[in-house]
Amino acid sequence: MKKVLLLAATLAGIGLTTCSSANRKNDEVRTFRRQYKMETDFTVSNDSGEMNIELKVQNQAGTLKLQDLTIDIAALDGQQKTIWSKRTTLDVTDIAHHASKTFTFKETLEHPEALEYLNVTLAPDDKDSDYASYPEFVRVAAN
Repeated sequence: MKKVLLLAATLAGIGLTTCSSANRKNDEVRTFRRQYKMETDFTVSNDSGEMNIELKVQNQAGTLKLQDLTIDIAALDGQQKTIWSKRTTLDVTDIAHHASKTFTFKETLEHPEALEYLNVTLAPDDKDSDYASYPEFVRVAAN
């Protein structure tokens, strides 16, 4: 088994300033999304190709809690080329302020021996992304 600990990082980003109410709500969601801290650990078996991912998410968003958090997970080789990726939505409803929750995933890699890095980030929410389809933004649009 190969085991690698990936750095813990507080996600930071740029908010967009707009005039409409819907855009202000989207900007609030963007701000709160960036206040969730994620720590990642994973193991991979070169024999079976099974990758086990453990993702600890801490809510630092204050009184407003999001119900969903859309993230991208990418497995990278030594040249930092993507060998596997997945977009998923985490249910963060029950994570109280400053509390954390651990999510676990099992995935199978076609070439596990090539895995060098695991990158876990928020799915992009800039104007060129498909953020409007993420559950956390869909909920805002419905209200």
